[in-house]
Amino acid sequence: MCLLAMLYRSVAGFPLIVAANRDEYYDRPGSEPGFISPKVVAGRDKRAGGTWLGVNVPAGRIVGLTNVHSSIPADPRARSRGLLCMELLLADPQHDIKQQLKQQLAQSQHNPFNLLFATAGSAWIACWHDNALVVEDIKPGLCVLTNTPAFAPADARARWTWSMIKAGDSIEGIITGLERVCRSHGVLPDGSDALCVHGGKSGTLSSTIIAIGDNQPSRYLHAQGPPCRSAYKDYSFLLAKERG
Repeated sequence: MCLLAMLYRSVAGFPLIVAANRDEYYDRPGSEPGFISPKVVAGRDKRAGGTWLGVNVPAGRIVGLTNVHSSIPADPRARSRGLLCMELLLADPQHDIKQQLKQQLAQSQHNPFNLLFATAGSAWIACWHDNALVVEDIKPGLCVLTNTPAFAPADARARWTWSMIKAGDSIEGIITGLERVCRSHGVLPDGSDALCVHGGKSGTLSSTIIAIGDNQPSRYLHAQGPPCRSAYKDYSFLLAKERG
């Protein structure tokens, strides 16, 4: 996934609003969102079984990740990063979840990633790069993760996203703005592609927008395909209750 953007505690009634574009090889599709456990709603990577973005419904918890580009080639034998995402969605909040992440990284080899963990009460980013883990809490506002290490200077995609989202808008205005961001094409000032990508071997396979409400119904919109030509469908009913 090349984009993971979150408005944290910035829109009245919706403490968590997340937009994500999943960029991947065309031969690595993901499923449409559904219950992948009695508590967790997510799309599933059909190859490795993990996920790139999901919601623990009763906990009001969102976990998502982006792959990070590195000068060192990715290790094809490394454990799927999407399994980390799945594990943190299911993690017991009575235990230190940051410590659980550190233990997984110590036990298995993982290629670089940015990971977002968020509830209405707390949120943090973890960046695993050059075999080092950096974790920082998130303050209210807009947070944008791309394929650049989270704590490096922002790349053109992150700056483009910041320029297109206005936190003061209504929830409908925010969702419309996020859809516009996720559909954006063209070349950015640094020569990189905008956020909806159509490459020869890889591109944007899906797009998701999630808004977790406190006293308002939560929203879950998903385009199964590049959002420039695949309509966002409403999956909000999945967040209404957990399965038995």
